[in-house]
Amino acid sequence: MLTIARGSDDPVELRNALTIQGIVHLAYERFAESVEVLDRCVELLRDGEPGWLLATSLLNLGMATTHARDPRAASVLRDARDLYATLGDRHYEARAVLYSGYAALLKGDEPAARALFRESLIAFWELEDMWGTTEALEGVASIAGQSGSGERAATIAAAAEALREKINARPFPADRAVKERSLEAVRSAMEEISWYERSSLGDSMSSEDAVTYALEDL
Repeated sequence: MLTIARGSDDPVELRNALTIQGIVHLAYERFAESVEVLDRCVELLRDGEPGWLLATSLLNLGMATTHARDPRAASVLRDARDLYATLGDRHYEARAVLYSGYAALLKGDEPAARALFRESLIAFWELEDMWGTTEALEGVASIAGQSGSGERAATIAAAAEALREKINARPFPADRAVKERSLEAVRSAMEEISWYERSSLGDSMSSEDAVTYALEDL
């Protein structure tokens, strides 16, 4: 696909091929390579009319820069969010907010991460976007783990996992790694039976109860 696209004069064709390559790099946690490729995707569309493809290329680059700890992450995601808002795409606007939460979390800005995960969770729930709701719940579980709230982290993480099973959706590997690192410290500080009890509670929650619980004290 890349070979064909490079022989074309259409920047969108090349952008589409490079996007696949960049997302594959990101899935395998080759963050520097992903940033380089997805940066090029944005450059290819900059001179055209701003539209959904540019917004999505910005979102993809924002995801990569977030996990690469690139200082541009917050501004790139803000640009993606603003463009989606202009286009009226509330689902992907909420996704840009979600990743802004991860960018803040990985930068150590816990108050900003809390606010962004809350905003994205409310938006996804109101949109009846269960995939997004699941991802936002995992973000909330990550911030709970990061802040040492073991019981909340265990409950919300289990609720999110149960919802994933229900909608048959797998997490993005880099996002799962952030959540697992956040949960690891609080799990080791809790008794195994307590962790199991809280996980069982989360696993048995309805999606509505899980969202209500996650929004408490957030």
